[in-house]
Amino acid sequence: MAKRIKEDSSNHLKDPQRRVILASLKLALERNWNEVSLGEIAKSANIPLIEVRKLFHSKNAILKALNQQMDTEVLANAATVSSNGTIRDQLFELLMLRFDALTREKEAITRIICCTISRDPIASFIGLKNSKASMRITMEAAGISTKTPLGQLKVNGLLAVYMNTICTWLKDDTPDLTKTMADLDKGLARAEAFLYSLPFKNFKIDTSKLNK
Repeated sequence: MAKRIKEDSSNHLKDPQRRVILASLKLALERNWNEVSLGEIAKSANIPLIEVRKLFHSKNAILKALNQQMDTEVLANAATVSSNGTIRDQLFELLMLRFDALTREKEAITRIICCTISRDPIASFIGLKNSKASMRITMEAAGISTKTPLGQLKVNGLLAVYMNTICTWLKDDTPDLTKTMADLDKGLARAEAFLYSLPFKNFKIDTSKLNK
């Protein structure tokens, strides 16, 4: 499996956005996430609330930034994924890079997910939308086009695999995420089999004739 490049943690405290994210994760460990306010996050990050609001208008915006931070880390490590493998192998490696990154903050993220799913449907919808954007980025990192209708179908399929695997990851207590890897591999295999069963997977429109 691809090895993740270690982050330079020395810049974390210098970046106000990162400080807000870290403060949010810290408070999620201590409190019910639904009860945490932006003011409390600002105080924990030691940043004036007015400055925090310039960065994030809501807690959902903070979670979106956390998700984008994971995207950035995956892309930064994408070069460690072998391009000699199949597309399925590359997607597996890229998603495991993501799960490795998530695992560093697993307890806080687990608490946030549990609070959000049970009591905040709007935040849950936003989280699903953010995850879909991440799956699009993951597919593009593997060289898969997401612009066509079939590409959008692939994104939705990968999203379904990812969300199902998250359920396993949340309960995975193995040190090397063995259960998560096994479930992800099975999910990608099922998605691949479904894609190959589609009668129109290779259908293309000759657009050159449309201009005549």
